[in-house]
Amino acid sequence: MSERQVEILVGNLLRYGVILASALVLLGGVLYLIYHGKETPNYQIFRGEPPAFRSPEGVATSALSGRRRGITQLGLLLLIATPVARVAFSLLAFAEKISAANFMF
Repeated sequence: MSERQVEILVGNLLRYGVILASALVLLGGVLYLIYHGKETPNYQIFRGEPPAFRSPEGVATSALSGRRRGITQLGLLLLIATPVARVAFSLLAFAEKISAANFMF
């Protein structure tokens, strides 16, 4: 794979990852505000994250079941995972290039 192809793939990975993550966060946020927008928050009592949102599997399960908060958090996880995937993909492309160079000698 040429350097230009890798650059295009990495660019598309970042672009579509951020677009999808933003769409999920927007969808979850709008749905959350539709159902809870008029509630008054109670800041007197601290409530931590529910157990369902403490792992990526719990977030995915929550989002797939249609929970608004789960959709938003899945979007945030995807937003975090996008640059991590870019680095992993770039490392794989670099390793492929190095192995191809070593094969020639």
